[in-house]
Amino acid sequence: LADELFVSRRTVVEDLKGVEEWLEQRGLRLRRLPHGMVAEGSESGVRQALVELASPSRSTASFFPIQPLPADEMATIEQAVLSAAQRLPFELADVAFQALVYHLSVAVMRLRAGYDIVMDPAQMAELTQCPEWEVACELTRQLAGPLRVSIPSGECGYVTLHLLGAKAVREREPVGSAVPEAALVEAAEAFVSVAGAQLGVSLADEDLFRGLLLHLRPAI
Repeated sequence: LADELFVSRRTVVEDLKGVEEWLEQRGLRLRRLPHGMVAEGSESGVRQALVELASPSRSTASFFPIQPLPADEMATIEQAVLSAAQRLPFELADVAFQALVYHLSVAVMRLRAGYDIVMDPAQMAELTQCPEWEVACELTRQLAGPLRVSIPSGECGYVTLHLLGAKAVREREPVGSAVPEAALVEAAEAFVSVAGAQLGVSLADEDLFRGLLLHLRPAI
């Protein structure tokens, strides 16, 4: 790796410390093998890390360019998401559109590699009651054929969560919980503030805030 990057071995060793910290912040760990290294952790954690590295909206994308799928397949996903967005009862913001495209591309890449994601049955049962569920399922059905991949129902659940998170941020509307949206937003803002103070860094990022809302909603 040092030879390929034209740097010293010491530089690689020091940079790997930063890589390990970055992975740990996402619930992953770097395991050293006799002939290389591998990132390990939950499937959801692995996918989130890959989305962060691949998405052009992320600062890391310019340093770690990743194309999850060939350009023609990325275009297929973009067209399918565009079609799905027209069936939603709210406007899908550009950042949410892009995030969903990269979520789906990483999901397809991981499914082809033999890694699927399992959603809690109770959570999925709740999601099936949301109108966004039908849009999400139709979206995955549209992609399964052209991309030649079997997409399990768990993936449909996570697409639904993306749509609900986009809706919550876009309209600040309740999305199936007894907790008022204003209270949820206030809790998320407090979480970001406290976490940033503890880490000594600024966490003021709209993508981060949207993702936090997305995960807090089904947890409450």
